[in-house]
Amino acid sequence: MITTVDNSLEKLVRALFGAVDRRDADALADFFADDIAFRFGSADRLEGKADVVTTCATFLGSINGIRHDIEHFWQVEVDRVVVIMTVHYERADGRKLSLPCANMFRIVGGRVVDYQIFMDVNPVFA
Repeated sequence: MITTVDNSLEKLVRALFGAVDRRDADALADFFADDIAFRFGSADRLEGKADVVTTCATFLGSINGIRHDIEHFWQVEVDRVVVIMTVHYERADGRKLSLPCANMFRIVGGRVVDYQIFMDVNPVFA
């Protein structure tokens, strides 16, 4: 159990979501460690900044808009946070929908080294 909360972790994660919401994959690269591990839903786990940034760019380019509304933010270990939120999407066809989501981040030295997204994104592309 942690006894001291590191507010810089929340600031970093909120800034990362800001880059996602602007659909700015290049800015996301600044948040990621070179050896980041990333998994989105049931997709295969990716390793390495270049592959993760490319995947994020492809995803963000496939939608018209995205916005994260954080409902809960928990620092569960010195270097690990969990975020519960609703993610609002505008699909490529203009339809809008909102989906529940949980993300887990492990942050070391001011960079995300492990990023896991727990959600079913299939309705965005249905």
